[in-house]
Amino acid sequence: PVWASINLVVCVCARCIGAHRNLGVHSSKPRSLLMDEKVWIPSLIRLMVEVGNEISNKFWQYRLPEDDQISPESSSQAREEFIRKKYVQRMYRHVSPLYGDPVALGEALKLSVCTNNIEKTMQLVFCGADVKYISSDGSESRTPYELAKASNQELQMEFLMQNGAIMFGKSNIRVLVYRT
Repeated sequence: PVWASINLVVCVCARCIGAHRNLGVHSSKPRSLLMDEKVWIPSLIRLMVEVGNEISNKFWQYRLPEDDQISPESSSQAREEFIRKKYVQRMYRHVSPLYGDPVALGEALKLSVCTNNIEKTMQLVFCGADVKYISSDGSESRTPYELAKASNQELQMEFLMQNGAIMFGKSNIRVLVYRT
């Protein structure tokens, strides 16, 4: 593959990249592995290498029926349909037992980002954990990004940033300073 979706942490073939573009950047952020040189900073490269399609697909295709799998011969329409089901409707993902409980997801995310378990963080985020979560009880006022930074979890920071952490108020400055 010469393409990737940097927020989904997957490499994508040339035949599927159009479908990823059609999802919109709120669902998939497609980038060229060859042409988008400025995007590929060391932490993003490490995230893509460490997670890779094997771990990513283990999550995204956890409940994928064999009949729904596309093949190299699949039509553009079949690819578009499959990719939409996989990444927008999230039909095949590995669903967290905390799904539907935003507080439990947020608290679990705060713990997960302090570890090197990106797969767990992906599961939480793609099952609804808010990357900008702050405890409402006042016990911890730092965002998941700030907690990952305090724990020296660079890949967690990169994953959170690719999935919207950069848009959060006071963290904007810290994220931008860290990336430059």
